[in-house]
Amino acid sequence: MLRSDHALFLITGPMASGKSTVARLLAQRFERGVDVEGDVFRRNVAAGRHEMAPDPSREASREQTGYKRWSVEELNRGFASETPRIGLWVDTCNRRPSRR
Repeated sequence: MLRSDHALFLITGPMASGKSTVARLLAQRFERGVDVEGDVFRRNVAAGRHEMAPDPSREASREQTGYKRWSVEELNRGFASETPRIGLWVDTCNRRPSRR
């Protein structure tokens, strides 16, 4: 069990890259760990959010284009090449999470 009184980890990456799995497993390693998924924040958007539905609005479809236009590999390449290198970067593309 890890201890830290003042640690914050922000797990980012393209869709389907394993962010939620890694964040949950990391939080479980701390004595007082919390994992707040991005969808929690998205659900709290008070105005302007467009939900995906069987008959989605034009805006909802526009917000989801990443799922249709690019492969996970293409999204990862774009993310890695266009995002400023701030903080510690760990590339886990070729790794599997461990529950140790």
